[in-house]
Amino acid sequence: MRSVARVSLLGLALLAGMGTAAAQTVTFGTPSPASTTAGTAANGVTVAVSYTAGSNVGSYQLDVSIPSNFTSVSSNDARCVVGQPATSNIRISDINLGGTAIASGTVCTLTFSVPGSATAGNYNFSLCTTAPCSAPQARADILGANTPQTLQTSFGSGFTVNAPTADVGPTVTAGTPASGSTTAVGSGQTQGANFTSNIQFSAAGGSGSGTTTLSCSVTSSAGATATSATIVSGSPQTLSVGGAQPQPVVVRFTSPSAAQTVGVTCTAGASTFNYTYNVAAGTPVLAAPRPEVIPASSLWSQLALIGLMAGLGGLVVAMRRSA
Repeated sequence: MRSVARVSLLGLALLAGMGTAAAQTVTFGTPSPASTTAGTAANGVTVAVSYTAGSNVGSYQLDVSIPSNFTSVSSNDARCVVGQPATSNIRISDINLGGTAIASGTVCTLTFSVPGSATAGNYNFSLCTTAPCSAPQARADILGANTPQTLQTSFGSGFTVNAPTADVGPTVTAGTPASGSTTAVGSGQTQGANFTSNIQFSAAGGSGSGTTTLSCSVTSSAGATATSATIVSGSPQTLSVGGAQPQPVVVRFTSPSAAQTVGVTCTAGASTFNYTYNVAAGTPVLAAPRPEVIPASSLWSQLALIGLMAGLGGLVVAMRRSA
């Protein structure tokens, strides 16, 4: 009785083991590259197809559908046949006629392209079970019988087409002088003389083909004339992502006769920068001294005239004698 019981328990264990045998799986790996940006074609994308053995299987077969956005699909192995059972399918199959179970490993590598016309979204191979496709199947032919086995599939994360990145211009920040500061200029200048002062900026960040325009203007001038300050260079200027740093904005002043306050405002994207300049009064220009004019009716004028006439008379007498 104990022997019978042991045999029965062993049989139940074997049956239990057969019932819990792990299923075999065909897995589609992560494409390489895994994504592209809409509007940009992705050529030569590869994805590896592998088989993981779960029980003694002598053959398996499954049909998959190719997404319409996958073009130029090809396979490097006869176990993955593109265009079977229909042009939009791939038949993946393997059979081991040697009487041993099919081992785990890579089945094939599929190569495809994704055109730039593909819209944003995720695209992936999928199981095809409608005619002319066949349901996935695996059979344990090595056991001497056509015993059906479970065949699972895993299609992974698929290929992603990302929406285009928004074009954002670089962010501009104030350098020297600081925004909101007051700067004294013009000390020691002569009235009416021109002199300049620079405003420095820096730019960083942004995305795509974004640009930012930096523009400055004289916005206020307490006591200043219309031409006492002006922007002569560096405004406006267009800054691009990854491009050169901003050129300095050059403000030209004309030295005034009385102290003045000049305001300058700059904008770059959503940023505004304000600067105040206290312009010192220039040094007055001294007029050159005028030569002294001697009136013709003065004694000195008369003596000078007599001397001139006497000299001319002497010259005439000398010329006659020599003749």
